[in-house]
Amino acid sequence: MTGPHSAPQEPKTSVNSEEYVTYLDRAPRSEWVEVLDMPRGRSATRVLGQVGVCVNQKLRVLSTAPLGGPVLVDANGTTVAIGRSLAKRIKVRLTRGA
Repeated sequence: MTGPHSAPQEPKTSVNSEEYVTYLDRAPRSEWVEVLDMPRGRSATRVLGQVGVCVNQKLRVLSTAPLGGPVLVDANGTTVAIGRSLAKRIKVRLTRGA
């Protein structure tokens, strides 16, 4: 079932263990990820651009707060908190280091 109120589809995962695609809120802690796709809304693009998060950028997941709190990432040496609702819409690929 798809529609405006349905849950986001889980991205397909690659068979290759070197490459794993998921959403930022589901990425394992302490792992490096590369941003593949982001929400295209004006507000989301503006907020992410202000903190320096963009497509093809590598981020390190520092922590994911419990109970729907923000995801903390390292973006070019700066710790950035990304709200869980936004992190659920940022598609990333796990990578092997910076």
